[in-house]
Amino acid sequence: MKTDALILGSELDGLVAALRLLEQGKSVRLIATGGSSLHYAPDGLHLLGYEPGTGGAVVQNPYEAVDALPERHPYRLLGKARVRAAVDGFFERRQELGIELSSNGRNMLAVSLAGQAVPVFATGLHQAIFADLEGGAVAVFCYDGHRDFPSGITIAELRRRQIDAHLLRLEDPCGSPDSMRLARFFDSHDDTTAYFRSIRDRLPENSTCALFPAILGLDRHGEIMAAAEQALGLPCRELPTLPPSIPGMRLDRCLTKRIQKLGALLHLGAQAIGAPANNGRCDAVSDETGRRFEAETFVIATGGVLMGGLEVDSYGLAREPVFGLEVSQSGPLEADNPEEVLDALHVVGIETDDRLRPLAGGQLAYENLFVTGRTLGHWNPPKESSVEGVAIATGWAAADQACAYMEG
Repeated sequence: MKTDALILGSELDGLVAALRLLEQGKSVRLIATGGSSLHYAPDGLHLLGYEPGTGGAVVQNPYEAVDALPERHPYRLLGKARVRAAVDGFFERRQELGIELSSNGRNMLAVSLAGQAVPVFATGLHQAIFADLEGGAVAVFCYDGHRDFPSGITIAELRRRQIDAHLLRLEDPCGSPDSMRLARFFDSHDDTTAYFRSIRDRLPENSTCALFPAILGLDRHGEIMAAAEQALGLPCRELPTLPPSIPGMRLDRCLTKRIQKLGALLHLGAQAIGAPANNGRCDAVSDETGRRFEAETFVIATGGVLMGGLEVDSYGLAREPVFGLEVSQSGPLEADNPEEVLDALHVVGIETDDRLRPLAGGQLAYENLFVTGRTLGHWNPPKESSVEGVAIATGWAAADQACAYMEG
């Protein structure tokens, strides 16, 4: 069966592109080797947290900072208007899915895994930010045996920042607790209100906020948080844990269910291995079993080197394995300086035009192929704190460009 669009990869950019295409009446097939890196992502939308090349200066207004980015940065290719339109659209889709975001139009400081401040443009409704904690008394709950939550480090860092934080240990409710077991415990609990009432007497009298590791349910999260706040009589917020990230999995599950409901065909566990060019077009992709998938347009959302979307050979040269696309890198990835190599691994990527179509020698390589997210070059996700923003903006834009191509 030929589809209008074939998306390679299940990263956030691929899911956004699929959703956008489906909403415009296009048929979509998605092929991926496995789940997305959302399973490792904390809550919130990181649009542009740090100014590149400044040693970590925090950006106050990400949109105003776009014009100062390098010329080939994905945001510069798209322009502020397209970036803003994509982010606004994503806000609306998350609200429809019941996992809405909160933003004041500027970066806020969220509490990281180690209790440090990380700039984030939008937070989940129950994500802990420092503005909610300062000047109050914070009760931090943790579960005995839950090694995915570094409660001691978090408490020490909160206190270092002059926040009155108290650690409250709870008994393991599910046996050998990890984040997934705890999330499933809350999802399956018959009376979560009664559970939270049973721990209410543990709160110090002056408590103004209760913090939990981010494990309060996968599918019933909103209901569980409402029960916690009602029973404890306090605002309740979540703190990041080590992977897997339950908030990231919530988003991944919601987006995947939505695109399946809209008719997307999903092939997880499939490896695309060949896509020959035909007069500047791609007509089909084959997988490792020899199956051939035909489509009118194609979107690469396979991630960069660290997700396997790009490969590095023994000479330190990166390559795109499916289409053989030209990859931009400053030089071979040699192990003499690990920090420089890690930066280079993030920045390496495919060169495209402003419609996100790949280039070869400065000329268009494929007219019906579009590249998104970490597979693009000239940006550094961790140093900029921009990973979700670029994924959303480029996934959304790629879908719009694919639709424009199909409609002539």
